[in-house]
Amino acid sequence: MNKYKILTCGLAIFLCACASNIPKNLALEKITHADQQIPDGWLLPVKEKTSDPAEWAQIYDDPILVAYLRRAKKVNFDIRIAQSRVEQAEADLKRARSLFKPRADVSVTASGASPVKDLGNIADAYTVGMNGRWSPDVFGKTRLVAEQSRAALAAQKALSADIAQAVLASTARAYIRAVEAEMQVSLAKTNLDFLRESRRISEARYRLGDTAKGAYAFAEANYQ
Repeated sequence: MNKYKILTCGLAIFLCACASNIPKNLALEKITHADQQIPDGWLLPVKEKTSDPAEWAQIYDDPILVAYLRRAKKVNFDIRIAQSRVEQAEADLKRARSLFKPRADVSVTASGASPVKDLGNIADAYTVGMNGRWSPDVFGKTRLVAEQSRAALAAQKALSADIAQAVLASTARAYIRAVEAEMQVSLAKTNLDFLRESRRISEARYRLGDTAKGAYAFAEANYQ
């Protein structure tokens, strides 16, 4: 019995030793290089800046759609308001940053005077004044104002991008629906022409006795 226990313990130690020899980073290497097996066609580059609507509209290969999108981006009232708010936020940020810098005011004045009895004797006087001030940000109030302006600018930029994207998406959706409606009308006209021709052929064959009345009635019903 003791022999079996000793053999069992020895076998367990041997298996543990074999397991410890397996490289620890083997599974990690397999996972790391797994992306190399993805087909190139599945990997589509995503651009960080999509200011030009033609960048994502090119998938439709429709220059008319691209022209509509660029026109909408240029004249849409909501987009223009959002852009003006971004410009206002940029101005507020510049104003907040200017509080960190010292200020200097310079003034120059000139004046002339002459006595009443001797008007030709004019005395000129010039005055130059200079004033400078700088307020150190001891309690961090100025820095807080600058951070708030920076956050407001980022929020306005994000809001402007969302508004532009919504307007352009709505424009593209309306254009695509218009194109689909036109295609459906064209398809309906083609189908109607086909049914009219089928009815004419069935009527001619029925009059010649080449087909039964049921086939002609079926073609007539389809046309109606």
